[in-house]
Formats: sequence, structure tokens, C-alpha cells
Amino acid sequence: MRHASLAAIIILGIFLAPIIALPVVGAVDETANMATIQGEVNDADGVKLPNVKVIAEGTTNKSLSYEKITDKNGNFNLNVQPGEYLIHAEKAGGVGSVYYHIEDIEVKDGDNKTLHITLQEHPSSIGGVVSFNGAPLSDVSVRVSDDTDQSWVATSSRDGKYTISNIPSGRYTIEFSKKGYETKERSLELLPMGYTNLDVEMERSRLPVSNGFIPGYDLAHSFMIIGLGLAITTLVVALLIQHWVRKRPEQLSEDEEELEA
Repeated sequence: MRHASLAAIIILGIFLAPIIALPVVGAVDETANMATIQGEVNDADGVKLPNVKVIAEGTTNKSLSYEKITDKNGNFNLNVQPGEYLIHAEKAGGVGSVYYHIEDIEVKDGDNKTLHITLQEHPSSIGGVVSFNGAPLSDVSVRVSDDTDQSWVATSSRDGKYTISNIPSGRYTIEFSKKGYETKERSLELLPMGYTNLDVEMERSRLPVSNGFIPGYDLAHSFMIIGLGLAITTLVVALLIQHWVRKRPEQLSEDEEELEA
């Protein structure tokens, strides 16, 4: 009886051992399949920078993305899956500037990579050509603004060119305006360390309808209608005069005959 009980325990242990071991094996595999990317972020003078966004984006596996904000001592720590990553760090600086860093790294199972990141100023810029009917248009006001009403302004030159630099990366509205022309607006994303080319073709403004002499017509069309009316009146008067002149000799002949009689 004792031998039968012992055999039953052994058999039960054989069946339960794999089940009990599964969570342990899984936990070991999960730990082994992670790596660490840590480090510090400084400015060009070596000062540690807090509140810097550090992002690791997978280059081979695009679905991998990790993000951290540096602490008050400029340190960060990312737990990532093994693979190849594009590391970029970004921090807004003073007016019209952004500080940026980018590099490629590869981490393997259990790696602990330490990075020393130094941010350099890399502002965005935008430029292009403003034209009208295919010809360069000068003195066009170009205004770049964000949703906080912060803005940067430039004016197109004689060859229609404009350039605005030292703009932090982000989404902006670009407005092109000049008296006598329709205002044009474009919305786009300005990337760090990038130059965005934006060419614009302007159009003449339409005159307001209420500015004309004739209700319902603008100033130009009012002049056209008045001119047409004057032309028709002049033509009618000319025809009447021509008709009267042609009848005049006949009238003179009749008058002479009456005098002779």
C-alpha cells in the first residue's frame, strides 16, 4: 500500500512539474529579452538638462517606440526590446530655437547602454518664392504663427524670395498677404534641423460689390455699364444727326421752290 502511494506521488509530480515550471521559465525569458538604454543629457556647456524628451524609435521594427523625460539631473532610463534604434532628444530653447540630438544604436539581450547626449541648437527654417501669373512678386508679407499667437514675419524680395529661420519644430500656419491680393494660408509641420520649401501663387483681390456706383455691381463693372450707356447714347445722337443732315438738302430745295413761286 505504501509503495502504491509513493508511486502515485511520483507520477503526479511528473505531470505537475512542467506546469509549475512554466511561469518561472516565462519570467526568465521576459527578463532576458529586454535591454536598457540610459544616460544623461547636457547642453553645449556641460550643464545637465531636465525636461528633455528622449525617444527611441525602432529602425528595423517600426512598431517599437519608447519615450522618457529627463529628471531634474538630466538623467533618463529606457527599458527596450533588443534591436536597432534611432535615438533623438529634443528641448525647446529661447525664442526661435530648438535643441536637438540624434544617433543610431543597437542593443542586444541584457545590454545596458549608456549615452552621453549633448544638445546643440538646430532651428527649423522655411523659404520659397511668391509669384503672380508666374512672375516673382515682391513686398508680400509672410507670417508664420502657431496656436499660441507666437509669430515670425518676413517680406518677399524683388525676386519674390523669402526666408524665415530660427523657428522651433512644430505645426504652424503660414499666411501670405499683400494689398490688392487675396490672402493665402497654408498649414504644415516644420521638422527639427529641416528646411521647408513653400512656393505660393497669389491672386488679385476681387473688388467689393458695395463699392460700385450701381447697386449690385463693383466699381469696375459700374464704370463699364456707365461707359456702355454713354456709348449707346452717343451712337443714337450721331444717327439722328446723320439722318437730319441727309434730309436737310431736300428741305432747302423745297424752300427755294416756294421762294421762286
